[in-house]
Amino acid sequence: MFRFLSQWVLFFSLFISAAGWGSYSLSLSQLNQEPSYCQEYSNWCGAASAQMILEAYPYGEKHKLSQATLWSTIQKNMNDPNGAWASDPDGLRTALEIHGKNLRSNWQIFNSTKAQTLLYSLISSLRSTQYPATVLVYGFQHWIVVDGFKTNVDPARNNDVRFEQIEITNPWPPCSATNRAGVRSLMTGENWFKEYWYSVGGADGSKWAGNFVGIFQKTDRFGTAYAQEDIRDESKAILPAKTAQKNALRALKKLGLAQKPNYSALLKAQAAAPLLVHDTHHDNSDYYVVPLVSKNSQKAVGSILINAHTGEFQEIGVLGEALEYLSKEKAIQKFAMQDDGSFPLDANTETGLVFQPSEQTRSRFYPIWYFKNQRQTKYMTQTGERFSDFTE
Repeated sequence: MFRFLSQWVLFFSLFISAAGWGSYSLSLSQLNQEPSYCQEYSNWCGAASAQMILEAYPYGEKHKLSQATLWSTIQKNMNDPNGAWASDPDGLRTALEIHGKNLRSNWQIFNSTKAQTLLYSLISSLRSTQYPATVLVYGFQHWIVVDGFKTNVDPARNNDVRFEQIEITNPWPPCSATNRAGVRSLMTGENWFKEYWYSVGGADGSKWAGNFVGIFQKTDRFGTAYAQEDIRDESKAILPAKTAQKNALRALKKLGLAQKPNYSALLKAQAAAPLLVHDTHHDNSDYYVVPLVSKNSQKAVGSILINAHTGEFQEIGVLGEALEYLSKEKAIQKFAMQDDGSFPLDANTETGLVFQPSEQTRSRFYPIWYFKNQRQTKYMTQTGERFSDFTE
């Protein structure tokens, strides 16, 4: 009887999956052994994204090229003279087509005024072709790689899907003598729409202005991918740091990272003291960075982002290089050590963390310290680099 019941359950599960009723997930970074690369220069996110994609074709196909070669091809094939681009969609698509040409590939630029529509086409392309994709985020500021997702039903059989998770590889921060990798991260569908695709691109004069833009393999499927919104009130007060730390540990256990080798470094990590960050692009968007540190180390191998108002999990990331997140006290000490007397710190100086997509940071895992007095504001990165203002 038990054997018969087990066989029936297995048959029923397979039937549901085949019918498109069960959840569907895909991780191309794992399946295609996609590398994680940092961008060699601060404006080479397009070249770095292309480099990762070209080494992550399906069926073990690898196209190994330098970022310098890809950057050169992109520049020669740009076709949006009125847009202020480092890498425009035409140049990047052509670079992928030239350097990754085979009988199956067909790289196309897709754009839409609606994020949910473009996202459905994107995940349908990943599902049917098993090629990673690259998309613009923070408006038109930055190229990243999309290499995995989870939906409530199979997008190959449904035109209306609930988008539950997305996996990306962000080539930020730029490479250094000790860092040669980007940040792999996994996030909720809601976080994707609120923190990455919250606005269409608005580059003045660009032919792509007013759209969300992505480059991926051709797909003929169109539909909608929506996220389950958190209905909790985000206007309420900031939650205690201990609550964020507890929720981060709970998320770490629930995410099933044991089945994701790219996140194995986080399995035995410990949650350090959370850091509160204000995200500037919309109201009530504060979040906690909860560093995940190795035993007997102050350096984080990754971190978890928690909504500071609701306590909900937003995103988890594996850092390309272990990082010591500065506490407020250490940040003040480091800033003061570099001061030439032009910005003395005193009891009235306001200090905190902020994230604003810019040339100074393109990742929510790398927030910026600010120091504000009555006359001016100065900024400092987690590694101690000072600057006067954010630039795009």
